[in-house]
Amino acid sequence: MPNSFVLKTNNACGQMILVKDKNKLNIPKTINKLNNWLASKYGYRDAQFHYTKIKPCIIAEKILENEDDESTTLIDYKVWCFNGKPESIIVVHSRTQNSLLITFFDLEWNNISNYAIDNHNKRYSNIDIPKPHSLSDMIKIAEKLSQGIPQVRVDFYEINRKAVFGEMTFTTGFGALSSDYYNYLGDKIDLSKIKKLEKPLQPLDWA
Repeated sequence: MPNSFVLKTNNACGQMILVKDKNKLNIPKTINKLNNWLASKYGYRDAQFHYTKIKPCIIAEKILENEDDESTTLIDYKVWCFNGKPESIIVVHSRTQNSLLITFFDLEWNNISNYAIDNHNKRYSNIDIPKPHSLSDMIKIAEKLSQGIPQVRVDFYEINRKAVFGEMTFTTGFGALSSDYYNYLGDKIDLSKIKKLEKPLQPLDWA
């Protein structure tokens, strides 16, 4: 492994260890934490059933460096798509261990936070984050990756003015949006075309 890297698991949200210097890493403690994460039944706990079908594994990734002054941490650009059509972009910034801020933009990079986000939510932000240089690339890639999927969020970072793919998120969380915007987005999904489970799988135990 290089001197610095990121460790995370694929079967939940937020399970990540940032290793800036591997010589200072507590290996037994890290192994214990990763094993606990791998055993997590996150998909059942948060009703995100696609996680229940994932074979848990550990992923090691390169640390991406943040070079901008608009956020205290690396900025996430999350393109929300419906059947291959990008709709809007959630920008997540200023993350800490227990919090984050979100700002909402349309595809032309107009700030729609006051409409899309619940203004009383602790994650609400109306900061005009500068448009990423690679925005058009992000939108084109998101359009291709989301083809045939009723709704999905395609997440990116921008490093050295280039779009870097992060992940695809099939159940967008936060709970921070306004009722009007949730209803607007919900109308874009035809539930009659969605395959329904007669009896959802049950977890063997809870973690």
